[in-house]
Amino acid sequence: MSNDEILFADEFPPKRQNIQSQKKWKILIVDDEQEIHAMTKLIIQEIVFEQMPIEMISAYSAEEAKEILRNERDIAIILLDVVMETEDAGLEVVKYLRQILKNNLVRIILRTGQPGQAPENEVIINYDINDYKEKTELTSQKLFTTIISALRSYHDLKTIERNQLGLAKIISASKDLFKAQSLSTFASGILMQLASLQDVDDGFLYSDIDSFAATYDSDKFHIIAGAGKFAKIIDQPVTALPKDILSILRQAIEEKRSIFHQHEYIGYFASKEGKQNVLYLAGLNNISDLDKELINVFASNISIAFENIYLNQKLHNTNDKMLKDKKNVISRLNEIIALRSQETQNHVIRVSKIACILGKELGMSAEQLEILEIASLMHDVGKIGIPEKILIKPGQLTTEEFEIIKTHSLLGENMLRSKDSPILQMASIISITHHEKWDGSGYPQGLAFNNIPLPGRIVALCDIFDALISKRSYKLAWTITKASQEIRRISGRFLDPKIVRIFQDNLHKIMEVVKEFPD
Repeated sequence: MSNDEILFADEFPPKRQNIQSQKKWKILIVDDEQEIHAMTKLIIQEIVFEQMPIEMISAYSAEEAKEILRNERDIAIILLDVVMETEDAGLEVVKYLRQILKNNLVRIILRTGQPGQAPENEVIINYDINDYKEKTELTSQKLFTTIISALRSYHDLKTIERNQLGLAKIISASKDLFKAQSLSTFASGILMQLASLQDVDDGFLYSDIDSFAATYDSDKFHIIAGAGKFAKIIDQPVTALPKDILSILRQAIEEKRSIFHQHEYIGYFASKEGKQNVLYLAGLNNISDLDKELINVFASNISIAFENIYLNQKLHNTNDKMLKDKKNVISRLNEIIALRSQETQNHVIRVSKIACILGKELGMSAEQLEILEIASLMHDVGKIGIPEKILIKPGQLTTEEFEIIKTHSLLGENMLRSKDSPILQMASIISITHHEKWDGSGYPQGLAFNNIPLPGRIVALCDIFDALISKRSYKLAWTITKASQEIRRISGRFLDPKIVRIFQDNLHKIMEVVKEFPD
């Protein structure tokens, strides 16, 4: 067997136990008479509704009932006496349940042996109860009928609530999924959200669900996300899934549709460009029509989000190519400038890399740093308009020659000015401001302090430092230690003190750049 094949044994661990069979309808009996509890339990203990039996809980006072209701949030029915420790103790329980605990689902059947103490019409109008019975009229058959009717009502209300919760999860999940950019991250999110949609009120754990997401290409499935027993095979080509799973996956691919099969869900999703993806979830026990509908609604959003991911990837690849092309053009331009000025091309690369180190420490975003890295490469592009005899003059420049050199800032700003390109906009700003000084004595505009744009202040320091450590026609290269001392000396006069502190704190990183891109 080749290394990329993963075989599963024919036998699998047993599926999760049927949660439904472990659940019971909880009925709270609230009465101060022991005999009432015994009789009620005897009559209704054998009731089974929707394949779930009855669990009875007893409370002998209003206060005891309140405590139970605080702790038991899934009680379906309360058989409630009115007169207990006080004449209206039962009615106080109703108010506490509805107004304080905000529980409007539990069905309340008021039972009284003293109807005069709580007249039926008044109670029905003023209190949110669901049935009113005198104890003398509750025969075994009537109690049975009353309980079944109340359970059916509670079950319907829970279904509506689960529908609302499910739809809320879909809205929340869809919002989060559309943020994802990575296909594997997106697929993991889908599996987690789909797992949570089944029995939204039962708190299943994502890790309990055996599930995976896979791409399909050239007759092969490639796992991109997984949970349960499939978690260990993420990011691996799978050539030998269990036959039953493989068969149902291939059916979904061939028929180009999603399938509910016994306790499994197989989601099929295809992009407009022909990309095919499948989702597999196992252990969907007792899945209802509502569960299926919720999954189908969510699946429609998954299809759109899959398409969004692929479009983002395509756009990202296009942007990467365009960015690479821009860097190549700028690199060629810098080669020309370097040849004319007898500077090395690595000068602008070092300035760019060091600028990004400082920019990151100053809190610039990843997008801003990407722009800064390219824009700073063009800080001296205006030198292409300076006569070569001035650029390579070995001795000190005359006043007239220096004035001509200073025009490279304006030349560069004019060459790079753009309304559409963020890179050229920042490059233009850097070109015209990287010779400005913190105290206002720089050129060409004499800007001072924070009036100098941040990219210009950053590149000013980087340019000065790299010029000091580089050999020029008019000077020898300084050591990094000596150059660093000079940067400290001119801090607060020529350079922004805050940026100088960050420069000093990150000198070890800057030295690595110098070593990586030597002259």
